[in-house]
Amino acid sequence: NLIADMKSSGCKVVSVEKLQSVLSNEFYFKRQEIEDFLTFQHSYSKVLYFKESHLFENVILDPCWVIDALSSFITDEGTTNYPTNTKSAEWTNLRVKGKLSRSFIEDVWGHSSFYPFKDYLLSVLCRLDMITQSKSENVFYVPGMVTEKCPAQIVNDLQSATKIGLVSFKISFKNNFLPPAIYNRMVAAFISMFENSSPLSTQLFNDCAIFELSRSRWTMLCKEGHEILVFTYISDRRGKAADLKAFRGVYSITLDCLRDLLKIYSAFQNPALRQNDLPFEIHCQGCRSPLCYISKEVFHGLSRYQCPHHGDYLCSVEVLEEIFGIREIEADRDPVISTENHSSDEIPAIKENKECFLDYIASRFPGTDCVFLAAALGFGLHLVEKQRHEFASQHELVFNILYNWEKSHPFPHSKNLLLQALENTEHREMVEEMKTFSFKKYWDSASLLDISGPEEQTSDKDLVIVSKNVKHFKRLLRFLKVPQEDIDDCERELKGEAADYISLISLSRWKSLNSNATRLNLCAALLYMELRDLVDRLVTQWKV
Repeated sequence: NLIADMKSSGCKVVSVEKLQSVLSNEFYFKRQEIEDFLTFQHSYSKVLYFKESHLFENVILDPCWVIDALSSFITDEGTTNYPTNTKSAEWTNLRVKGKLSRSFIEDVWGHSSFYPFKDYLLSVLCRLDMITQSKSENVFYVPGMVTEKCPAQIVNDLQSATKIGLVSFKISFKNNFLPPAIYNRMVAAFISMFENSSPLSTQLFNDCAIFELSRSRWTMLCKEGHEILVFTYISDRRGKAADLKAFRGVYSITLDCLRDLLKIYSAFQNPALRQNDLPFEIHCQGCRSPLCYISKEVFHGLSRYQCPHHGDYLCSVEVLEEIFGIREIEADRDPVISTENHSSDEIPAIKENKECFLDYIASRFPGTDCVFLAAALGFGLHLVEKQRHEFASQHELVFNILYNWEKSHPFPHSKNLLLQALENTEHREMVEEMKTFSFKKYWDSASLLDISGPEEQTSDKDLVIVSKNVKHFKRLLRFLKVPQEDIDDCERELKGEAADYISLISLSRWKSLNSNATRLNLCAALLYMELRDLVDRLVTQWKV
């Protein structure tokens, strides 16, 4: 056995090319046959061989040699032959922050058997997620070596931030045991994915790790006992706010990462096994109380969209349904609020056009009134202040508050909560108005106009005139029943383009997908926006 003979002679690593050359003295083997053999030996931990492009040229004959290489750093420096007094700062940096510099590697491995294979060894250690290379510094991270504790204030601030709408999830390992290597390798994988060129983009501690996903968007892994808590949020000088888009992405990446790391568990090798047989389960943020989490079983057992632990409304029903699956709520009625003042009948406008109904309410909240509305709906004031700079207009800020609120408090069951919020913000006139409010009046008004060919399809020329003269075009689209998700998708797709161009493209798509893109409907939408002058201009043009 050639490999056994090479091992016994003290050979630790050999190139596949040399192995093929030696074997060709007695037998003829194709390169692919040798690689297949090495892969088989690797599966039984006899050798270490990876077919990745930067690793496939060599094979490590003695896997323990890799452990010995890493042990030269992780062993107590008091027991090493290396003169630690000259590099005490390097040892401290490794022991406290888990940072291993290239210059330190050169010094420690300089006169050892590891040095000739230094680059290859480091690549193998990275491949095994034992270390990971920094993109911002000339160092490697060794997550398992970090002893610096995360300041309690950081963790407390983040956990208490759920009160302003942050959402999080946690991975709870069964048998009350979290294998330390799982967490450390998970952190290493996150570093390789998320660390960027900014030196402050990654913060490692013994019990948590913080990563900047993109500008002002962050995720934090926090180890507590047999659980890993994962938070995602937007953060800047104004404070923290929820980031559902990042939440979904991080959730998906985390599970993919865990599945890669936990292939040793039979649950991942046998597709017939149920989710319950996995070594962990997922719990998602319940209500806004700190450290409030619910499992899939608990969520599907609820009779109302309310937290079973605290009685408050769930943070985000939409996210919970994405992760745990959609379920039917048998009875999710809000407590009856001021039944003497609020009719039990459904508001007509909600049935007609829910998103435009929210848009109409938003149009009635000028200036700082949005702060009071957000507070009345249960949002934290910091969330509103944080989001102010994200929206081009006050109207869109208020609409976003209402839109996100309705996702976790679906109509019609949350109608009374909204009416109560309007009362609490001194908008009692709106409460009365909402009882009978309907969008039908705008079509009735449009039908009274002397429109030439009211049922004719709008022309591209009409859409150009509208897009050039309507500043808040999203309001127009909502009245025309363009889904908010489609509006957002178009805006993301055309990010950086002028507003009138985005408006034109959005209206063109509405026209191409809607057989009712008529002159009458367009005029009704413009009347809803109180743009009578523009309506008169179009009516005059159609008569020519």
